[in-house]
Amino acid sequence: MKLNDIQTYYKEGLLRKNFKDTKSLKSLKNSLINLHLSDSPGKENFFWESKYKNTLDLRPNAFEFDLSAIDILFDNDIPDLLSKIVGEDITLSHIQIRKSSAGPGYMPWHRDMYFIDDRIVGACPPAHKIIFYPKIPESTDEPKLSLLKGSHNCLFQKQRSSEFLLPGCSVYDREIFHLFHVENYSPSENEFIIFNTSMLHNTLPTTDPVGSIRIIYSFVKKFQFENMFSHKEGHTMLNELYEKGKSQKQ
Repeated sequence: MKLNDIQTYYKEGLLRKNFKDTKSLKSLKNSLINLHLSDSPGKENFFWESKYKNTLDLRPNAFEFDLSAIDILFDNDIPDLLSKIVGEDITLSHIQIRKSSAGPGYMPWHRDMYFIDDRIVGACPPAHKIIFYPKIPESTDEPKLSLLKGSHNCLFQKQRSSEFLLPGCSVYDREIFHLFHVENYSPSENEFIIFNTSMLHNTLPTTDPVGSIRIIYSFVKKFQFENMFSHKEGHTMLNELYEKGKSQKQ
């Protein structure tokens, strides 16, 4: 029996979709590719900052660099899709543009949300992310991201810090690799992936000398945005644009 998008997302914790061929897609891909191939963003007040090894993040924010990063969400009815597969209305909290050079993955297997020593790490309930890696000219089809399908439904709640192999990956998590399937995602002309961030996922090493770039969208419940992001001007500006666009589409 073929599952619909809602059932697939509940079961596997991830969903692959394709952006429509629109002006916003062309503009976003051009911006991402140019950003990746240039040493400087090329716009006043924008710069690169290193957060993880072999990576650079666009600062001070991504959405003001090219508004097609927001337009593409509405061109593809992403708010409606998210509402259906998550089961409730969630809101946009952050957009990141990150590029990587050749080298080891900067974030090994982990969950963005997990329980440790009676504490919660990350947003609870978990955030949902959309990631799009555009295909860079002369690059290979080397996978950039791995995800353990279904692992969001196996989140052990009583773990001690001594039981963690890596931040966000415990000895319990190591065992469930025997039960679930690892799915890889590669750069594409238009394919993006949505996933529940409590699932185990991993940025893969890059052997391709061209490297890679991606845009990452983070969505949370509205109360989480108010508690965690509303005091930050850039996040508030982004969220207001997103909510205004949603109201205009209704």
